[in-house]
Amino acid sequence: MASTAEKIDIQQSSPQLDSEIMIVGSGISGLYMGMRLRHKGISNFTILEASDNLGGTWRDNTYPGIAVDIPSLSYSYTFEPNPNWSRLFTPGSEIYKYLNHCADKYRIREHIRFNSAVEKVVFDAENAIWAVHLRNQDILHCRYLVVATGILNQPVIPNFKGLKEFKGRSFHTNRWQHDCDLKGKKVAIIGTGASAVQVIPAIAPEVGQLDVFQRTPVWVLPRTDFKITPTVNRLFKRLPFVQWFVRQMIDLGLEIGMSATTIYKYIPSMTALVEKQGKAYLKSQVRDPQIREKLTPDYDFGCKRMTMSNTYLRTFNRDNVDLVTASIDRLSKKGIVTKDGQEHEYDIIIFATGFKTQERGNNPSFEVYGLDNMELGKFWEENRYQAFNGISVPKFPNLFLTFGPYSGG
Repeated sequence: MASTAEKIDIQQSSPQLDSEIMIVGSGISGLYMGMRLRHKGISNFTILEASDNLGGTWRDNTYPGIAVDIPSLSYSYTFEPNPNWSRLFTPGSEIYKYLNHCADKYRIREHIRFNSAVEKVVFDAENAIWAVHLRNQDILHCRYLVVATGILNQPVIPNFKGLKEFKGRSFHTNRWQHDCDLKGKKVAIIGTGASAVQVIPAIAPEVGQLDVFQRTPVWVLPRTDFKITPTVNRLFKRLPFVQWFVRQMIDLGLEIGMSATTIYKYIPSMTALVEKQGKAYLKSQVRDPQIREKLTPDYDFGCKRMTMSNTYLRTFNRDNVDLVTASIDRLSKKGIVTKDGQEHEYDIIIFATGFKTQERGNNPSFEVYGLDNMELGKFWEENRYQAFNGISVPKFPNLFLTFGPYSGG
């Protein structure tokens, strides 16, 4: 049996906890975790945020045309419905405002430690706690660690040859430069994914010339979007059950749709029907048959993320918008050189080239060392991506993920 002196010595040598629970990231998942902890009467937690403000992807992405890609009524916390959405698919600025409202109403902001980027975390097996190393050299300690960094926080710009040679302005949609005047300029946008589908129709009327560089066309379906009138807003406020019921119907549709896209190979008749609708919609939107052919996917619906837009496809009818399908060879001082030898000159190049997702070093975006000094990324590489219910991983005690492998977020 240890003496009193020995016990005191052990207690003094053990690192003092800065918080019982630490959450990394103050986006929609991190805020939710904080709110649920407070709801359970737990206040001994800290949210570590690398930036100087909360909001995650809705703080960082402010490009023209940004909006949710599922109905707004479902893009909110079930316990905090927002009756004031302006549209069925609301602009990103409203989502950002909503998250700030929630952080203030549920007193989460007081738990956030801003400008605290995490460099690595190490599990101290002797004391059964996590050591959280910050980029500013501070080391914090907690018993439970929640990773809520999401997967859309590290934008990808392909390593094109000559990337640094271009003399004009260039930036990723995730790092939109609002001081960059597009009016009348010759602009190239590289990529035709979810962000590009929103950006392209938003900036096309403003620029002098817009060239869209496409590697792979995307399936585009029409989006049922409309303004939510003040009358409906008042109805939702006075009769919350009505908004709840509408949300249930939307959620049901989303679940059916998401399930269908994951098992599309087993329901070829449905896939064929959706593809037929997509091609008919493309034909109704784009006049030029050659452009239509270039915009037609050559893969089955469901293989890649589809998009919904009422404005993207018809943007290619504009005289100042061209679709470029030649592969990019390199960037030059004046613009982009394609592999057919043609040099395209631009004032501005916009990269709509997506984000890192499940590759090592992104989810999470820092090193995680568990038992036996095993690093999480290495563990997954050697033992395949795995997590219990998408939340906890073997050999990483008291570590919890909000976007673990195969969880869908």
